[in-house]
Amino acid sequence: IRRGRGLNTKKVSKKPRALQDNEVFAVYSREPELVPQPDFPLVEGYTISSKRLTWVKPIYQDGDFIGTVHIESDISVLYEQVLRSIFVVLLITIASASLALLLGFKFLHTVSDPINHLIHTANRVSRERDYSLRASQYADDGLGTLTREFNEMLEEIQGRDAEMERRVEERTEELSQTNDKLQASL
Repeated sequence: IRRGRGLNTKKVSKKPRALQDNEVFAVYSREPELVPQPDFPLVEGYTISSKRLTWVKPIYQDGDFIGTVHIESDISVLYEQVLRSIFVVLLITIASASLALLLGFKFLHTVSDPINHLIHTANRVSRERDYSLRASQYADDGLGTLTREFNEMLEEIQGRDAEMERRVEERTEELSQTNDKLQASL
């Protein structure tokens, strides 16, 4: 605490000795040999560095400036705890990401094998025009539903294809009979 001008001594139980401006009035330090010496003039507010927190607040009594409170605190322990916390968070993040990658690679085939089988079946149907082929359904999930719908589509195409062949054969037979009658009449 530093004394300024205008200290009202009527409200102080013991009259302090006269102090000059910016002279130290009272000091508390855990380590008396390390009493901080502030830079003058003191500016109201706080400042933070990597090792210290400094807070300055002017004191007024009845509107008169009577002194300044100047507090400095060693925050190196807090700083070390923050660094330790950041290290722990990074370590946990790296471990979590590694575990996620490991599990992702482990279960990759669970998803990719049914998809690859469906793609392979679709390519064979397209290439060979064989609508009797069917894709195997691995599970009863979204991919299983897609596979079931794909197989139903192939079944419908196969049925329409068979119906079309039957109609072509019937029509060919009708035309053949009509042609035979026409040649017989000539």
